[in-house]
Amino acid sequence: MGHSRRDFVRISALAGGALGAGVLDLAGAPSALPILERAAAPLKILVLGGTGFIGPHEIRYALARGHEVTMFNRGRSNPALFPNVERLIGDRDNQLDVLRGRQWDVVIDNSGFFPRHARLSAELLEPNVGIYLFVSSISAYDMETLQPWEHPDEATTATMEDPTDESEGPYGPSYGPRKALCEQEILKVFGADRTTIVRPGLITGPGDPTDRIRHWFARAERGGEILIPGMPDAPVQYIDARDLSGWMVRLLEDGTTG
Repeated sequence: MGHSRRDFVRISALAGGALGAGVLDLAGAPSALPILERAAAPLKILVLGGTGFIGPHEIRYALARGHEVTMFNRGRSNPALFPNVERLIGDRDNQLDVLRGRQWDVVIDNSGFFPRHARLSAELLEPNVGIYLFVSSISAYDMETLQPWEHPDEATTATMEDPTDESEGPYGPSYGPRKALCEQEILKVFGADRTTIVRPGLITGPGDPTDRIRHWFARAERGGEILIPGMPDAPVQYIDARDLSGWMVRLLEDGTTG
């Protein structure tokens, strides 16, 4: 949904009251599987990542729809999550052998931040996977020259001087351009007819590690005058990770690419 910053603070105030009453769970505690209709054609899904922020929501939704899920990660974050889901231990940085020769219908890539890593996983999986869904970011757009929501047909992706530069962390200043480069690497390998690219904006909900939403709930609950950055009527758009995750799983069920 779209709101102005003024609307957002008002909504935060209402949510802050609900939080104080114990209605909202913003601590990221695992929730029970939703009651969903089973998918007509269950998929074998490989999730690259799966234990961070949106990954658990994807996996819960996929399991509730009757899909078979495999996780691939380093086994460091939340290792106790999903004890009944197959977990393959490895690393995006050229430690992918555990995936070699295995077959899945689709892959969800939550953990691609460097184009080299995206290329390595795409090349290894291409012979044995139908569709590659890459979770990119709205930051992949070139925000310096054009606002993509105002002129979507003219929007271009961000660039960086040295595409091979991996000196900064995953969320450094080059986060957006590197996401765009990851998209390009996957498209080169899988082609447009087997690639699904999702560019979310501001994601929030249970498990959000940033406090960029919860801060306003907590601050609104304290009451009084609130100092907020930016223009009060500037647009802000956010999505709940659970809605986003369910939508992505449905994209794969429907074979949607693009």
